[in-house]
Amino acid sequence: MTQLNSRPKISRELLAEAMSALFEFSPVAFCISTTDEPSYYVQVNSAYLRLFGREWSELEGQPISLHMSGSPDSPSRMRRMHQLATVGFYELEEVDLRHTSGRIVPTLISAHRCVIGGAGVDIEIIVDNTDRKALENAIRQAANTDTLTEVANRAGFERLLARAVESLSGDEAVGLAYIDLNGFKAINDRHGHAVGDAVLRVIGHRLSEAASPGDHVGRIGGDEFAILFTCPNVALPTPQRFEELAAAVCQPILIGGSLFNIGLSMGVAVMEAPRSSDHLLDQADRLMYEAKASGAPIAIRLMHFQAPDDASKAGGSRG
Repeated sequence: MTQLNSRPKISRELLAEAMSALFEFSPVAFCISTTDEPSYYVQVNSAYLRLFGREWSELEGQPISLHMSGSPDSPSRMRRMHQLATVGFYELEEVDLRHTSGRIVPTLISAHRCVIGGAGVDIEIIVDNTDRKALENAIRQAANTDTLTEVANRAGFERLLARAVESLSGDEAVGLAYIDLNGFKAINDRHGHAVGDAVLRVIGHRLSEAASPGDHVGRIGGDEFAILFTCPNVALPTPQRFEELAAAVCQPILIGGSLFNIGLSMGVAVMEAPRSSDHLLDQADRLMYEAKASGAPIAIRLMHFQAPDDASKAGGSRG
């Protein structure tokens, strides 16, 4: 009687040919390399060559560090190599590699160490992770961006502020300009939220345009904005820098055929040794209220702090 579920026997030779065809025609990049250090290419498939813009003649006999974006001795790679040496594999590790053009290619790599024909090799499966990383970055950017003004929102700005304070070097100071608009509430109440939103969009754009390269602009809430910057200890900012910024931002705003005038009160705290990001934010906020108390349409209060609680220099108000 014939067994309906019987399966044809597949020879090892046929299986090897099928796996070779899978290796070559797979849309996913494969790389086989030696296990020694430095590791050299043994073979790659067409998808690998397409992913990095190469010909096999360019890779044959070359170390696989050719496409690494960082050092072969980086901690992340050493960890992966240790995983291969002790466990024999790793899965879906995020690795940035470099295209022949110099462009960084985000990838996910799974690797397996094995012995073939008496020789130890590492077999890598490399998945292009560009689209996923772009989506993650877009989601992260959206989460940290104020949708109305397109500057950083409060959460995003506070993250930037905390990072700046944590990474501050000994020869740098970090500064925060805290800005509250003068005259905005009257415009918003009299002409409606649509006009008010249009004014805020213009202010956000003007602040971004007037800020120095490398500065970060954020909307803290309502009609309050902030600018984060760093500077060398030997080149601390002067009031003139912020007077010029205020003059640029407070030009009349044309909306729907009508001109609107806006002012601002600005507190600028520059610290060489802030205790924390909150400490810097609180000092800038206090200086902003001092400026606002002057009653001037445009008022700026600037102070440099050499130690956490000591004021070394102060700039006055402009009205």
